[in-house]
Amino acid sequence: MLPNNRGLVLFLTSSLLAWVSSLAEDAVDTCYNAGFDKNSLLCSNCDNLHEFGLDSLRSGCESCCVQDKVNEVTKKHHFARLEVCG
Repeated sequence: MLPNNRGLVLFLTSSLLAWVSSLAEDAVDTCYNAGFDKNSLLCSNCDNLHEFGLDSLRSGCESCCVQDKVNEVTKKHHFARLEVCG
């Protein structure tokens, strides 16, 4: 890379990072304004909206949710020891 292009590359990289960050903030604000908390809304909750007649909210819910681990296999331990100190 040529020395005179290094400043341009740094400028473009920092501009791109700022743009991506602003997109993420816009998504959080959009979800919040729609009544969803993008930081804590689990996608499995969106699946339950039909039970309450709220199917119209499903697409907004799914665009604002965080994937949860509903189908994750639970790991079982064969032994555990509880120690109480004091």
